[in-house]
Amino acid sequence: MDDKPIAVFNAYNQDDIALYSHAVGFSCLIYDIKNELRSWVKYGHTFKTADEALEKIRNEIFDLEVQYHLPQD
Repeated sequence: MDDKPIAVFNAYNQDDIALYSHAVGFSCLIYDIKNELRSWVKYGHTFKTADEALEKIRNEIFDLEVQYHLPQD
């Protein structure tokens, strides 16, 4: 196997570095949320109000941020 870099990026500040270093985690978070939403649409859910559904989605996002070691800001 070659010792060449697989990916290279230019980061000029700490915010860029944080964004690039968490890109895979954010991608996984979005994938998981999309699958959860798809499941609710396809198989149904027990939410009684839109606010209840939004609260559940917000909590799911928070849990996934912790799971994928993402910043929570």
